[in-house]
Amino acid sequence: MMLGAMYVLDMLWLAFGTDKNRVLPISLFIIAFTGAYANVHWMGMMVGGALFGFSMVSVYISANSVCVFIFASSGADNGSTL
Repeated sequence: MMLGAMYVLDMLWLAFGTDKNRVLPISLFIIAFTGAYANVHWMGMMVGGALFGFSMVSVYISANSVCVFIFASSGADNGSTL
């Protein structure tokens, strides 16, 4: 149980940022300043989109893990609670 909670916290810190790693704000910054101009190369937008996708997947995985850990006792079982 404790190992799963640490994994969830690590994924949340990776997505929202610490002093060393701020993937979500950096990706939004890249998208904002490369997507609005026609003379900027298309690769900048792709890099920003890939970083944004990574951060959203890590937020989803961590939120899903939290829900699984919290509601593990009321999850699907052999039907005895029906």
